[in-house]
Amino acid sequence: MDRLKTILVAVDFSACSLDALRQANRVAAFSRAQVHALHVVEPIWYGPELAALVPTPDQLAAEANTRWAKLSAQVKGQAAFHTAVGHPAHAILSHVTSANADLLVMGEHSVLDAHRGIGHVAAACVQKAASKVLLVQEGHQGRFAHVLVGMDFSKTCLTAVDQAVRIAAQDQAALTILHVYKDPYAGTTPPGEIAASMPDFPERLREAVIARMKAFTQPLQHELLALKPTFVAFPGQSHAKAFIDYATTNKADLAVIGTRAAWNFRDAFLGSTAERIIRNHPCSVLAIKPEGFEQPLPTAPHHSLADPDSTGPMKPQF
Repeated sequence: MDRLKTILVAVDFSACSLDALRQANRVAAFSRAQVHALHVVEPIWYGPELAALVPTPDQLAAEANTRWAKLSAQVKGQAAFHTAVGHPAHAILSHVTSANADLLVMGEHSVLDAHRGIGHVAAACVQKAASKVLLVQEGHQGRFAHVLVGMDFSKTCLTAVDQAVRIAAQDQAALTILHVYKDPYAGTTPPGEIAASMPDFPERLREAVIARMKAFTQPLQHELLALKPTFVAFPGQSHAKAFIDYATTNKADLAVIGTRAAWNFRDAFLGSTAERIIRNHPCSVLAIKPEGFEQPLPTAPHHSLADPDSTGPMKPQF
């Protein structure tokens, strides 16, 4: 991530967003990028009868400036602070576009939804932001020690490998390039003829997959020679589960994954592989978008004074 010019970091003053700010400033230091911090003030709608008891957006924005002064004092580096009023996901995505941000950095969750793993606003931003998105796991403030990048032989995945190489080089981290493939025999013994002629079939299949992985990354051969990455071909019937299991077992602290532009009906029920990894992530995640990725901004939700389910102060931001 050494070609960045503008980094946008979303802050809600939680411990997790403090870690996100630290990572944003750390990345900016070696990429010489400008950092912009954004806090979204979500209007509070309790109805006219409680209006006198509820702070106005202007009051909340003024309070945010005070809280920012205390938060930023804990972090090395400089960031320009901005506030916006509206729905968090819509406001963050709008600022990514207007600031022409190369990277959006967010904490994985807020205080209100830490039990979920990933907040719904963070999930929406990963899906729709036009930039790369770094979701920072709470407690991770420093450099990354083990970078794991997923490979599916797509053009986007080669970009993801390139980004993983840059991060690993900058942080002097171990780099693992992982492809999850399906065992045609699902872990069972191959049929008699194959078992007799190729008793080492599983190993030969794994070696063939790794050979293809190395050939696919030839455009990055020079950079990879310096890093000496580990190529891993890992059998699994569920790509997302196998990726998560490998990351957990091998203590990866950053997963780099390519997302895709296309969406299909199956995704409505199960989510894409990238979405399932992000939803169940065991570490910080860097999501790489396809070249030319564009998503129309979601319509900002309508706040109803009468609807108790409207987005309001009791809804988590990240």
